[in-house]
Formats: sequence, C-alpha cells, structure tokens
Amino acid sequence: MKPASEAEANAALIRRLYKELFWEWDLTSIDKWFSPDFRSSEMPPGIPSGPEGVRQFYAAIRSSFPDLKYSVEDVIAQGDKVVVRWRWMATHAGKFRGLAPTGREASLTGIAIYKVEDRKVVQRWVEGNVLGLLLGLGAEVRGPQ
Repeated sequence: MKPASEAEANAALIRRLYKELFWEWDLTSIDKWFSPDFRSSEMPPGIPSGPEGVRQFYAAIRSSFPDLKYSVEDVIAQGDKVVVRWRWMATHAGKFRGLAPTGREASLTGIAIYKVEDRKVVQRWVEGNVLGLLLGLGAEVRGPQ
C-alpha cells in the first residue's frame, strides 16, 4: 500500500473532523483537531483564538440551531490546504445575531479553506451566504444609512 500524500492525509483529517465535530457534534474532540494557535476569518469579535474559540463559536451556533446538520459537497486538497464546499440545514430555535427564534427551517452554503500543520488545523478562511440565511429567517436587512 502506497503512503498517502500530504494532500490526501490532510483531506482525510478534515473529513474526520467534519464527522466528529459537525455530524456527531462532539465538542470534546476540538482539542484533537485544532492547534492552540488556530485563527479563523469567521469568528466574531470577542471570541478567542485557539480551540476555546472554536468551542464557544459552535456552542453558540448550536444554541441557535440545535438540529444543525452539515453535508459536505466537495473536498479538494493541495499540500497543506483543504477546501470544503458545504451546506447546512437547521431549524432556527434560538436567538441568532439578534434575531429572535422563528422556528423556520434555515439553510446556509459556504466554502471553508483549512490550513493544516502537524496534523492540526492552524487557520481557516470561510465564505458563507449569511445574508441569504438571514433573509430566509425573515431578518430585515438595511443598506448604509
């Protein structure tokens, strides 16, 4: 059996991360996947870097959308980077970005790019259709005043 390339190994690591963290919602697995120096583009102000920030961020998401289910549409890897195109579906059951629970079904699509070093995620960049999510929940969106 031939050894996996760096890209193949990193893609496999990210697939396992999605299974344990985003499908099984095992928040205790976060320290296994994320470096103490982890940084991410989508974390709101006040959320710390590292695994604790990941824990706080996803605990808040789960309180807003407790039945959240991710599906992975694509995984593409090259060297130390892994790209995941994902979709999630959930019911809006808790306050989210100031919006009171609506009970509506919610959908969000996005792309995340992970940088892996020494079998841990050190950085992540995320682009997601949050505006579409908010509009689907009935949020009022205003332009610049």
